[in-house]
Amino acid sequence: MLNPDLSYSDKTEIFMDLFKGEISDKASSFIKVCGDNKRLKNLPEIINFFNELALESLNKKNVHVSSPFQLEEKQIKKITSALEKRLDSEVVIDFDIDKSLIGGLKIAYEDQVLDMSIKRKLDLLQTQLRN
Repeated sequence: MLNPDLSYSDKTEIFMDLFKGEISDKASSFIKVCGDNKRLKNLPEIINFFNELALESLNKKNVHVSSPFQLEEKQIKKITSALEKRLDSEVVIDFDIDKSLIGGLKIAYEDQVLDMSIKRKLDLLQTQLRN
């Protein structure tokens, strides 16, 4: 898709062929409009923005949670419950494993980041010791 030798109409046609029968007519039309307006490279951003709007309309919030290890179901439920209470809405959580955190959690939603990781605490301690 990033090949400058292909015209936008060729890129759109390739894209449409790739997903033929996999996506709705409305989605196909939208992709065609993006291609016609030379915006295919922006599709991931557009899709993310659309998903955020869709969640907002359902009074749901997208939350990203990083942990240094796989969380147990009980922990996931506790985190979900606490976030729903704090954000006063239902949450859709995307979990990932980031071993560099060492321990604790890093939670990101909207424009907020709550970094409660051991890595963050060690970084703060290192900064204080340098000063």
